[in-house]
Amino acid sequence: IEYQGIKIKFPRAWNRFNTRNVVSGSDVQAMSGVEKSVFFFDQDFMVAEKELETGQIINEVERFYEYARDGSTFLIEQDRDIGTYISFEGGGNSATVPTITPRGLLTNDKVAGTFTRADTADSSWFLDPSTGLMTVVPTTANIPRFEAGKYGHGIRIDGAAANKIDAPSGDFDAGNWAPTNITVANDTSETLDPSGANQAAKLTASAANGNIEYTSATAVGNDVTFACWVKCSSGTVAGTLTIAGTGGGSDTKAYTATTIWTRVFITSDTSGFTTNLKASIDIDTNTEIIYLWGTALFDSAKFDLGTVGALSAAAVTRGAENLKFSSTDIVNKTKGTVGGWCKPSFALGELAADAVLYQCADGASSEVHSQIQFRSAANEIRVLMRKNNDSTVAVTLDGTLTGLLTKDAKHHWGFTYDVTIANGIKVYWDGALLNTSSNSAFNISEIGSFIGIGEFVDGSANASWCVNDDIFISKVVKDATWFNHVFNKGRGYGVKRNRWTVRLAEKNNSIIQRFGDRTNLVLKMKEVLT
Repeated sequence: IEYQGIKIKFPRAWNRFNTRNVVSGSDVQAMSGVEKSVFFFDQDFMVAEKELETGQIINEVERFYEYARDGSTFLIEQDRDIGTYISFEGGGNSATVPTITPRGLLTNDKVAGTFTRADTADSSWFLDPSTGLMTVVPTTANIPRFEAGKYGHGIRIDGAAANKIDAPSGDFDAGNWAPTNITVANDTSETLDPSGANQAAKLTASAANGNIEYTSATAVGNDVTFACWVKCSSGTVAGTLTIAGTGGGSDTKAYTATTIWTRVFITSDTSGFTTNLKASIDIDTNTEIIYLWGTALFDSAKFDLGTVGALSAAAVTRGAENLKFSSTDIVNKTKGTVGGWCKPSFALGELAADAVLYQCADGASSEVHSQIQFRSAANEIRVLMRKNNDSTVAVTLDGTLTGLLTKDAKHHWGFTYDVTIANGIKVYWDGALLNTSSNSAFNISEIGSFIGIGEFVDGSANASWCVNDDIFISKVVKDATWFNHVFNKGRGYGVKRNRWTVRLAEKNNSIIQRFGDRTNLVLKMKEVLT
């Protein structure tokens, strides 16, 4: 029980029978709670008996009752060594009532996370698992994108993405778009586009390798990606995607359109390209037809950054996303377990910067308790823990992911830590131990105020570029058997609640009931909802 900053802790021997503590009597009866004389030798129970005899706990409860009897709220916690569990189920957004937190941002204890993203119109699209359609987030700041996770919903956390293309889904025969040996019918009604509307373009080749080409005002940079949605009405249609410089240099990649909308892309390092960027899509065979929607041109990107600005008449930028929770009652300073599922949008070697899956910190990246991230400079996943929160001194542990990470596949990650012992940090991937640290025991002076999912807690940089799901934080160190079990479980971890904010439902004369040498504490409570 916690009230006004005061905590009353009840030893576990008071509220559960444990067969290892029973030295006489029926184990079955003891476990079922059937009345029987049972003797214990467990130290916790002996402490509890001593406290009962001295009246320590009873006195604390009586003082608590004086506070609670008038209907004041208090906290009830069942300590199962679980910090938190975030399933992202419930989905929802706060477009119409911005003050209401989406249900998908609540932990198992109904603690709300804070999600931020600076939006402009038409910038943030996601594949809605409830409809199967590409859906644009309303032009209201800080609305999360709940895509399909490992189990049910997950949450997509991406970095900023600037689409350099004007009119990415319409007017493919005007403006900076130029058709060659291709007939364009904008906003065709022959098929629905990926969002369920009629805003795709129909492209009909009038000669082999007919194409439409976009010329950007953006100068050639490093690592450019051109992406779009394509579809055909029957069979398959082959074509080519091209990235080029107006002054020279080009890369090509074949694509195949099918009867299902498919996202296709080409990435080029643009070495040797000059002047401004160009991007084009062609149809290999005369008279063949494809439908086109949601084109994007991303500078300084080695992978597709998603659908951005599909309907706009101007270039659009999607802001970086950030999700954080208070770390209070969640993170254990010296030992614990953190794990979850991710679906990366990238392959190894495609990241421009390290991608953070989890971080516990105060704010700036130097004020870190712990974090785990994909490394951009190596095919590794890295766990980092600061010694005494010193920005210059850290213990790091790397695990190689070569051959283990698949783009757009769902992977389970995790790490455990015990800084009180040597070699006390371990990193796991897909249910198996990747590596164990080699270090002496060390001290951590404090726990960061926040935990961040898929980003630095201050939202400054290093997004995960993943759909994140089923985040689990424990205050104890789990072993390889546990990670293997979670990976092969076939369903979400499903942690029950640990904490409730309540008030007494009945104003009894006392919540303490004595029967001879027995003492019962009876609290009938109602949850207080906000």
